Amino acid sequence: MLKNKIHILLTLLLALIFYYNSIARVFTVGGGIGFGSPVHPVLFQDYYRQGTGYSGVLKFNFLSHTSIVLNLSYQPIQSDLNTIRNEIEDRLDQPYYVKSLESKGFVTGLVSLNILQYFQENAKAYRFYITAGGGYGFKRVHKTKMQLFLGYADEFEFDPKDGYQAGINGGLGLEIGLNDNTSFYIQGLYHYLFTEDIELYNPKSGMIESIHDGTSFVVVSFGFLIDF
Repeated sequence: MLKNKIHILLTLLLALIFYYNSIARVFTVGGGIGFGSPVHPVLFQDYYRQGTGYSGVLKFNFLSHTSIVLNLSYQPIQSDLNTIRNEIEDRLDQPYYVKSLESKGFVTGLVSLNILQYFQENAKAYRFYITAGGGYGFKRVHKTKMQLFLGYADEFEFDPKDGYQAGINGGLGLEIGLNDNTSFYIQGLYHYLFTEDIELYNPKSGMIESIHDGTSFVVVSFGFLIDF
């Protein structure tokens, strides 16, 4: 009895896929480059700057206006070393200064599942869309190392722990058709990560601060998509 039900469900699913494949291409794959900028918390916004990341996309176009999208992304956000150095030296009395400073910033790797809703028909040369979803991934605040000259060379090192967290995202985008099965896309996404505890170095105070709040950033990305 159970085997018969499974067989019927699989038959219906295959029929549905073949039906939608007759009116639109079912699967789309693609990838691109993204530019991320920090938003929250304040320490994240003040002492980090834009970073370049990468993303991959797999879409299931199950309706003419609607798709389910699997997103894979790797997004670093660089430390603003000049601002950090200036803040430290403003805190120190002359003639003390920062002898060396090293930090690669913040990075996330995310897997998310989104719903994407188009505003135009599939036959249009361009289509605007809105998308939202959620997922899971890792975050890493890279090690910060510095040498301060305080009349003698003194070395400090801050090495926060990696972590894993859930997140949500949402935004807008545009796809422009290049030929029958290839298109160019550009989109902007707001990401919010449910980081319960994140440690960031505050150069104004010289202290490590634990932020018991979420982390957010915006990513503007562009790339190419191929329909199958």
